[in-house]
Amino acid sequence: MPFPSTGACGVGLLRARAAVGVRLHSSTSSLRAPVAAGARCADPITSALEWRGLVAAVTRPEMQAHLSLRPTGVYAGFDPTARSLHVGNLLTIVALIHFAAAGHAPVALVGGATGSIGDPSGRSSERSALDTDTIVANTAAIRRQLTSLFANAQKTMARFHDTDHEPQQEDQHDAKYRLARDAWIKADPNVAVTVLNNYDWFHNISFLDFLASVGRVSRVSTMLARESVKSRLDAPDGISFTEFTYQLLQAYDFRHLHLHHGVTVQIGGSDQWGNILSGIDLIRRMPPPSSATPSTPASTPASTPTNPSAPPSTEDHVYGLTIPLVTTASGEKFGKSAGNAVWLEPNLCPPFDLYQFFRRTPDSEASRYLRYFTFLPRTRIEALTRLHEEDPAEHAPQRALAYEVTHLVHGGATADACRLKSELLFDPHRLARAGGLPGSAEILRAFAGDERAVRVPRAEVLGRGVVEVVVRCGVCRGFNAARKLITAGGLYVGGVKVENKDAVVREEDVMDGRLLLLRSGKNNYTIAILE
Repeated sequence: MPFPSTGACGVGLLRARAAVGVRLHSSTSSLRAPVAAGARCADPITSALEWRGLVAAVTRPEMQAHLSLRPTGVYAGFDPTARSLHVGNLLTIVALIHFAAAGHAPVALVGGATGSIGDPSGRSSERSALDTDTIVANTAAIRRQLTSLFANAQKTMARFHDTDHEPQQEDQHDAKYRLARDAWIKADPNVAVTVLNNYDWFHNISFLDFLASVGRVSRVSTMLARESVKSRLDAPDGISFTEFTYQLLQAYDFRHLHLHHGVTVQIGGSDQWGNILSGIDLIRRMPPPSSATPSTPASTPASTPTNPSAPPSTEDHVYGLTIPLVTTASGEKFGKSAGNAVWLEPNLCPPFDLYQFFRRTPDSEASRYLRYFTFLPRTRIEALTRLHEEDPAEHAPQRALAYEVTHLVHGGATADACRLKSELLFDPHRLARAGGLPGSAEILRAFAGDERAVRVPRAEVLGRGVVEVVVRCGVCRGFNAARKLITAGGLYVGGVKVENKDAVVREEDVMDGRLLLLRSGKNNYTIAILE
């Protein structure tokens, strides 16, 4: 069954902004060793990414000059192995958004074709095969997520417009990036990113055509040397031919996007280094069809290669940039716990769970994650870091991190609700310092669908004993437990400690006539909604 096309969002803008790229001489060996981040860069986007720690390596240092010349196409790929992206994908998406904000043309490629195989990079075993219908559904869902994330990013960045810089502290790169970003956040969100599906070109290529073109110029010795392959050769199950050839499919993606969409830079996690090099090698070794020019579809899906023994072309104008892989203290990939990913889809992971995931970031990682995952300006991140050094118990970086990531993924209203719920449940002292609890309508919105919000008849609350009410609302299992809690000074009604076991719930204890806030201990809240 053929896959339906996912379409393209903003192809017109991409074609207007994308460029063929500058041609620079490079030796073959220069593609084999990464150029580590470190020195101050010559272009604003790489400068911004390096300050945030988002550059692990680049294929050649000339990429910086290339990016500073003119806007170009930059792509990252996402295989639809699930119906949602997860926070492990987020760092690559954030980096791609930074390229867009700097004036480049982002392409998010969903692997409707490659998703049926699975990338072996960073894996110790082969993925389970997915059926066609599942891949089609996953592809459509991820396409919607990517489009939404870029639109949300514009709104997230717009909050810092004209408030995030001090001219005396800006260098020319910071200023250029800020000006480009301020223009991008005002652009039509419908053209913020081009989302493509690689099934749209792979389904037209036969196996024999692929072997005769891509296979003929690909060296097995080079493929075997890729880390994603080497790490699997000694594994008990080895590596299948299907996974072994994955790097060729991803290489062809880069070539196709380079020829037809003006893409000159591929980005990905550090585990994608070998796949990115495969794409660069294929572009250099496999000339385009005579009718193909960048941003103009070719008449055939593949071209006849030149002599495969000939050295690569010296007209090298494509590049790769890798992003650090974020891992936990135990070495697991970031965002996964016991095999369960922290999804970006709200039906798979409630937004409050995403918020709390980042809210619980260890102190040692908080400032680094602020640079990684948020678009907060440098001055704000540095201020939050100083606050944390002065008063670690306030967890200022963690609170900002959780809010900003939730704002990016789920939007401002959801982020506001998650922040209120988190502070009400776990940081009530902050609400007290800020002037007390917000209105009942705001709290109800924050707790919509939360099991801690219970609905009870008004007649079973007003004028009834506190002990009876807390048992009815599930705060305590029985009357004796409720009385013991009061004796220990651990029960609060409407923010006031209950001192008397015979106390009753009064009208003045209820917010706006319909909301009763109950707390046991330090952080255990129940919201009783009176009906």
